[in-house]
Amino acid sequence: MRHIYEELAKSLAERNLRARIIAVGRSALELYGIEAQYTQDIDFELIADEEVWNEIGRLIEGLGVRADYGEDFDRWSVVPMPKGYRERVECVIKFGDVEICVLDPVDYVIAKLRRGTAEDEMDAQAVMRKFNLSREDIEERLKLVKPVKDVEFFLFKKRMESFLSGAS
Repeated sequence: MRHIYEELAKSLAERNLRARIIAVGRSALELYGIEAQYTQDIDFELIADEEVWNEIGRLIEGLGVRADYGEDFDRWSVVPMPKGYRERVECVIKFGDVEICVLDPVDYVIAKLRRGTAEDEMDAQAVMRKFNLSREDIEERLKLVKPVKDVEFFLFKKRMESFLSGAS
């Protein structure tokens, strides 16, 4: 999927547009240098002006890929992302004024556990291994997640505890 992100960035840059795309799903694994299991789509947060928003759907359709994207990844779940996640991204592809970025690896693990499917856990484990992340790394970053009074947050905490008990 890296080539899809590269083509998207190149197409936007050729139109002299400015955008920051933060890859957040399984397709981000290749951008971390991890061989990804099969994925059918790309998921990303898009930080851009109205002109890019008007253009991006057509570009994605032309690339023949499905995409889920929005302006605020934090709102994709009841469970919030750790405060400051956007400031910790690393941009890995740049064409003109278009950047393709990935979440900090610790933030990626937390993001995957917000949903917590078996595939999400596999992706989180792959990132933990690649970057030698420890239980303590995740627990420290979890302090930046604002608790919410919702059953989904309770379930997230249970998923996270179960996941981290296997990471010790």
